[in-house]
Amino acid sequence: MTEENKAIFSLDDGYATTRRVTCLPPIIINQPEDKIQTQLFLPVTNTTKSDGGLRTKGYFKKNSIDNPLITVITVVFNGESYLEKTILSVITQSYNNIEYIIIDGGSTDNSINIISRYGNQIDYWISENDTGIYDAMNKGVKFSNQSSYLYFLNSGDYIFDSDVLIRLSKLFDGKNIVFGGIQYDTGEIVKSSLSINRYLHNTIHHQSVFYPSQIIKHIGFDSSYKIMADYKLNIQIYNTHNYRYISENSIIALCTENGLSRSNFNVAKTEINKVQYQMFGEIFGRILAKIFNIKFFIWKIVKNK
Repeated sequence: MTEENKAIFSLDDGYATTRRVTCLPPIIINQPEDKIQTQLFLPVTNTTKSDGGLRTKGYFKKNSIDNPLITVITVVFNGESYLEKTILSVITQSYNNIEYIIIDGGSTDNSINIISRYGNQIDYWISENDTGIYDAMNKGVKFSNQSSYLYFLNSGDYIFDSDVLIRLSKLFDGKNIVFGGIQYDTGEIVKSSLSINRYLHNTIHHQSVFYPSQIIKHIGFDSSYKIMADYKLNIQIYNTHNYRYISENSIIALCTENGLSRSNFNVAKTEINKVQYQMFGEIFGRILAKIFNIKFFIWKIVKNK
């Protein structure tokens, strides 16, 4: 065993986030071309700073070949009704190398108290105002480990069962993007895919996909979008042709039916069309938008029957 491995120890075997920690801070090497630069903490000059977690107590996480580090990022704003269940679905995983980061948008309800209650199981959390969900998700990426896999599980969504991450971790080699399905609280199951439909709308849901951190840090979420920045990101990543996509035939997460994209259909449609124009050019983008709009119209009729 190397000296470096000897420095890894367990704080508490009872939680996924406390079984493999180290007092050695990670080495940060930011690339100038990356849109999201890594940092460990909020700047001390930040007047709205509110943070906590294991990292503030001198405990950090480390990636390894045998135990790939998975960073789970949860974004929340006034989510007291669902947040604790989301947190528990992460920290009770059977997998033993999880970094958990929570980005709170300045909640005025009981969310901060819930987060603080689990401060010994959360690696790092911050609370400050943001400009929307993708601004908050970018912040989560900023504070994530550079060598981890990233998974976005927002408040109100839950990892399907306690063995999901240990099953998928075997596929994490730094070049694979791994995705599966989600199940809504209505019972509806939606499978992610990479069919031709990816050009028409988002076919990989962020609650069902695991990304190597370096590609997200390089591209980032376009925070000018309110709902469909993950669609744009997925198209950008696919167009690089630098990653292998692996479809896992299982449910990754349970999600609420009242998520942003499902409760704001018209905004979602407008933003999907915007992505199509941006990513595929004026002519092809308009063709794709026209096809999608027809499919969307038919889907709304069927759904409202």
